[in-house]
Amino acid sequence: MLPASPFSALKPALACLALATLVACTPPPPAGVKLLEDTDPLTVDPATIAVRIHLPEGVGLQKGGAVLSVGATNGTTQLKEDFKLQTVKRGDDLLDFSLTEKDAARFRELQAQARTWKAESPDTAKGSLSVDVKGCAIDGPVSPTVTTAIDISLDSGATFLPLLPRTPLWEITDAVNVAQLQPCRG
Repeated sequence: MLPASPFSALKPALACLALATLVACTPPPPAGVKLLEDTDPLTVDPATIAVRIHLPEGVGLQKGGAVLSVGATNGTTQLKEDFKLQTVKRGDDLLDFSLTEKDAARFRELQAQARTWKAESPDTAKGSLSVDVKGCAIDGPVSPTVTTAIDISLDSGATFLPLLPRTPLWEITDAVNVAQLQPCRG
């Protein structure tokens, strides 16, 4: 799962920040997180958002396993949309995803509502954006040492910046143990 500030926070970043308070140093945010921090989620063209997932050896992606979630809140009123990302390009160890035209239109509708809320209540209206990835084991148990990374692009994939830098898969999976990832199903 990969939320990004000001939208939300990365699970690994939260763990790192907790450790950083103990050692009194904070690592710089990945370039993709900085990109999202500097980007207005109310004006970014959803058709230009692309996500790249670096798959470790032995790990696949569950069907519909890459989801972009977008939300907006205004006090107690909330909107949330989940968009299953479509595969745009497949490489040996990476997958590139984007929104369908229909989903980009739904995203724009949510942006319009959020812009209205922001105009009405600039101090309480908030937005969120996250990427949720569900992996699976291709051929049996997965090595506990594999790593993964996720990059984001706001220019239709012309340039990608790290959203989640190379991270051990066990740090970001819901599985108790990477070796317990569900097998991939046709």
